[in-house]
Amino acid sequence: IRKHFKDLTSNNLKGTGDYGMIALGAYNGQTLNKGEENNDLHRAVRFTYPVKLTSGQYIEASLQAYEGQYAISGKDYYDQRTAASFIVYPQPFGFQVEYTTGQGPEYDDATGTVKTEKLEGGYAMVNYQTSWRNQRFFPYVRYQKYDGGRKLDNGNHMITQDWEFGSEWQPNAALEITVAYVISDRIVESATANQNLDENGQLLRFQAQFNY
Repeated sequence: IRKHFKDLTSNNLKGTGDYGMIALGAYNGQTLNKGEENNDLHRAVRFTYPVKLTSGQYIEASLQAYEGQYAISGKDYYDQRTAASFIVYPQPFGFQVEYTTGQGPEYDDATGTVKTEKLEGGYAMVNYQTSWRNQRFFPYVRYQKYDGGRKLDNGNHMITQDWEFGSEWQPNAALEITVAYVISDRIVESATANQNLDENGQLLRFQAQFNY
């Protein structure tokens, strides 16, 4: 299994790295750039198993989950996710799908308060690997959807549907450049003046990543 993890990385198949078949973690659950507010660490667990078929094709199935108490304005809310994912690595065609369900803080438009509510979401992606003059390209198409609270925004209820078209370009092993075009439809329910905001739009994203 460790050889499979290594192959997925060294053969540039976009693997997640060798963190073992079973991973456990504990971390500050208040998300990025926020200090701990309730001294409750989130707990996480992940099970994953890569398989190499007789054809040489790699596939990987995973189950992951976390739980903890998330604080908004001094009040704690139960924050829990369970997800299942399945990956067919691009050799040269690839496919990924993931589904997440759980519960967390969410603004309730009927009562005007934040409650612990159910949530669900996921994505599906088709990608491809090709090369030209020792440079690698990974074009892809991805669809993602989410319906639930967004704890980063104090539990605002969000319904999102995004289509993303793009490609990653690797001119060498140390540099990855991604260009993506996104078509997005998002509905936001919040306690602010812009309740039930429905936004439709497009964006172009550029990303550069240096590997060492």
